[in-house]
Amino acid sequence: MNAFPSSKNSLKIYLLLRFVSVSLISILGISLYLKQKWPYPAINFVYFLGWLSIVYLTTGIFWVIWRKEKFHFLSLLAIALDLFLITTLVYITGGANSFFSDLYIFIIILAAHLFRKRGALLTAASAFILYGTLIDLEYFKIIPTLGEPVGGDVLFTLLINFSAFFAIAFLISLLLERLEKSREKLRSLEALHKCVLESIQTGVITLDNEDRISYINKAAEFILGYKSESLIKQPINKLFSHAEITPGQRQSFSFVKPNGKLIYLGLGVSSLTDEMGEYVGKVIVFQDITHLKRVEKLSLLNELASHLAHDIRTPLTSISGCLQMLRKEDVSLENKTLIELALEETKRLNALISDYLSYARPTREKEKVDIAQLIKETITLFKGSLGDKKITVDTALLEKTYIRGNKEEIRQLFWNLFVNAKEAMPNGGMLKVIMEREQNMIKIMVQDTGRGIPKEIQDRIFEPFFTTKPQGSGLGLAIVHKIVNEHEGKIEVENQPKKGASINLYFPLVSSSH
Repeated sequence: MNAFPSSKNSLKIYLLLRFVSVSLISILGISLYLKQKWPYPAINFVYFLGWLSIVYLTTGIFWVIWRKEKFHFLSLLAIALDLFLITTLVYITGGANSFFSDLYIFIIILAAHLFRKRGALLTAASAFILYGTLIDLEYFKIIPTLGEPVGGDVLFTLLINFSAFFAIAFLISLLLERLEKSREKLRSLEALHKCVLESIQTGVITLDNEDRISYINKAAEFILGYKSESLIKQPINKLFSHAEITPGQRQSFSFVKPNGKLIYLGLGVSSLTDEMGEYVGKVIVFQDITHLKRVEKLSLLNELASHLAHDIRTPLTSISGCLQMLRKEDVSLENKTLIELALEETKRLNALISDYLSYARPTREKEKVDIAQLIKETITLFKGSLGDKKITVDTALLEKTYIRGNKEEIRQLFWNLFVNAKEAMPNGGMLKVIMEREQNMIKIMVQDTGRGIPKEIQDRIFEPFFTTKPQGSGLGLAIVHKIVNEHEGKIEVENQPKKGASINLYFPLVSSSH
């Protein structure tokens, strides 16, 4: 039998109760003897004192063993030795007529605590065997009786004790097993609740009925920049001085972290009640909505910029038309040069506005499209725009490769990549478009033999308005990145081993049957 993990505390309590019980028995026995009310022969008192000496000695030994943390050995020793000592006490104090036979029950309870049902039943059986053997030895006069002679009701006495020992062993072990299961369920629930609260990315703070912080999870620590130790038992209005902590109310407010950083929090408050429905506190759930605030501002700016772009485009078209009419007039060479320059700038400005409107345009409706076919169509248009550029195009496409997307946006994506590759090869070169399957994804590599992309700017080339070209808008690759994200794809940049760059795109495939 192996003792349960709780044996340390159980043994400690038992040893204390053992000492107290023996002390009470010794006080009772000595008091009766001194008052000449000792109900047994005088020799029994001598035996009683010897018994007390042994018990106190073993108590000291038990404490030494307990401090050395030999709990399993101590458990077995305490049960075995105390069964024998109780049997001895019963013999000294009248045998079958001794009321100290009830002490067996405490040993059975100890065994149930330490070894559960099996230990309790074995201890009950051992107690009955020892007690029954003692009574039988007295009844058949094999050993002298130190009290009144054993009467004819000895069988009834044995039956009563047998029933009591095993009933207590069974009931106590059953009760302890149920208690252990309940504790285990409670521990599992507590662990689950803690795991959930510590794993979620939402900040959670609980308050007691005096609005003092009683719990704060890791996400709350991270968002607020405070350690839980510094916040526990602090009033909530000291932490959230700008918030109204009222159940059922949602609000947002600014919050300054200990490092001085300003963030915005979105916060909700609910009441906490116990199983009886009594109010015990509040729970606060909050998130860092700084990013959302920025997105809101950017959205407003984006909407304003889109309106401005449309408003600029209309007069720009008029200006371009007027300049083209002036170009046909008989003007001086100097003025004609200025007109051509102005027309070139209007074209560039119009292209910039087109790129911006394309970038700001909301996501379009998607359908199943053959991306290989769209690449072929875009390459055909691209070849027509090359003029006298010495650029060759090589492809390795997979037929009938379907993704879910918008045709116009996919064409725009590859057009921008092809134009970017052309600008990277001012002296000519080769453009390659290669497709490969990778499990449930399609990988498309757009490779050029240009000058490559420096590593220090690879993380920035998809940022809006970032460009290394004197005449660039900085929106071409930003549009590519936006379209890829909207199509649940991924984009990577790498330089070729020899020269040039490779833009690698990944899109989730869809079945041709859907």
